[in-house]
Amino acid sequence: MSIAIEKASALLSKFPAMKVDMGKLKSTEATLAAAGVVGTVAAVQMFTDWDPIGRCLVFWKQLRAHEKRLTCAGSVQEGADGYLGLHGEEDVAVRNSQYKKLVNAYYDLATVFYER
Repeated sequence: MSIAIEKASALLSKFPAMKVDMGKLKSTEATLAAAGVVGTVAAVQMFTDWDPIGRCLVFWKQLRAHEKRLTCAGSVQEGADGYLGLHGEEDVAVRNSQYKKLVNAYYDLATVFYER
């Protein structure tokens, strides 16, 4: 798009009587691009059985439900304390029995840190 704007700017510079604000030209292109995307989604929504809007809503709902199930959903500090507490156990048998909780806590904390 920037090449088109440069060409348009070069062409308009040859005609000093025509004053065009390049900022408005860029916003017009952005508006047309957004309208094209919205139009395409609307056409797919209405004329096919793919249902992109419904699928997005289901996906967002699933993400939110997953976020609520994280071991550190209430507080990152509580989640970190719980994770570190799993390392503090000296009895190997107890630690081995809690490996699944340890792994889930680790990945939940990593997910929270990555997403924020």
